[in-house]
Amino acid sequence: MRVFSAHVLRDALWHWRAALPADRQTAIDVIVAEFGDPDAWRNTYWTRQEESPLATAEFASQPIAEIAAFLRAWRPGEVPRRQTITALAQELRSAASADLVKYAQGAMEFAELPAIYVHRLLDGLSDAARNQRDFPWASVLQLLSRTFARLNAPIAPASVAEGDDPTWYWACAAGAELLKAGLRRGAAGIGFAHKPDVQELVLALQRHAPRAPEFEDFADRIERDPYFAAEATLRGSAVELCILLIFWLSKEAGSTYAATPREGLALTPAVRA
Repeated sequence: MRVFSAHVLRDALWHWRAALPADRQTAIDVIVAEFGDPDAWRNTYWTRQEESPLATAEFASQPIAEIAAFLRAWRPGEVPRRQTITALAQELRSAASADLVKYAQGAMEFAELPAIYVHRLLDGLSDAARNQRDFPWASVLQLLSRTFARLNAPIAPASVAEGDDPTWYWACAAGAELLKAGLRRGAAGIGFAHKPDVQELVLALQRHAPRAPEFEDFADRIERDPYFAAEATLRGSAVELCILLIFWLSKEAGSTYAATPREGLALTPAVRA
C-alpha cells in the first residue's frame, strides 16, 4: 500500500513539483530517489531515449522567429545520436499546445520549414482546439492554405533528413483535423470574419485530396467500419469538412444560414457541386 500511494503521489505531482511548497518538493524527491521518476520505466525497454536539442524551457522563452530559425538550421549529427528530428518536432507540438496564442499568432513563421515541423505544430494546435481552447486563427489559416497547396508537391529525397516526413500528406492531414476541430465548435470556434478563407480551404482540400484511398488495406477497413475507414482518408476528411462548413455557417447569428439551416446546401453551391 505504501508503494502504491508513493507512485500515485509522484505521478500526480511530478509536472507541478516546481510550484509546490518546499516540504512537498522534498517528499517528491524522496519518492523519486527510491522509485525513479515517472518515465524511468522506459529505460527498461529502450536503452537510447530520443532527446530534443531544444528544451521545453527554450521553446517557452524564445521568440517564435528564433525558434523557427533553429528548426530550419538544425540537423541531427553523429554526437549525441540521442538528439533527433522526431523528438524536436514532438517538443514543438507540446510547446504549441502549452503556449497556444504565441504559436498561433506566429504560425506563418513555420511555413517554409520541413514538413514534420508543420505537421507537429498543427497537431499541437489541433489538440488545443479539441479541448475547447481559444486562439487567433488568422495566421493559422494562412499556414493551412500554404500547407494544403503543397499536398501533391514533391519533396526532394536528398533534403529529407532522418525523422522528417517524406511528403506533405501528414501535414495536410493534421491541418484537416485542426480545421474540423475549429468548425465543430460553431460560433465559439473560428470567427465568422474568416468565412471566405475557411470556405476556400475546404474546397482546396477537396480539390487536391487523392481520389483513391491511401491505404492498401482500405477494403478490409471499410468492411469493419465504413465511417472510420472513410474518415481516415484525406478525401473523407474533405467531405466531412464540407458538411462541417455548412454546420458552422448556420451558427452565425442573423445570417441566412441561421435563419434557414435546412437550405444550407443550396446556399453553398460550390459545396453542392
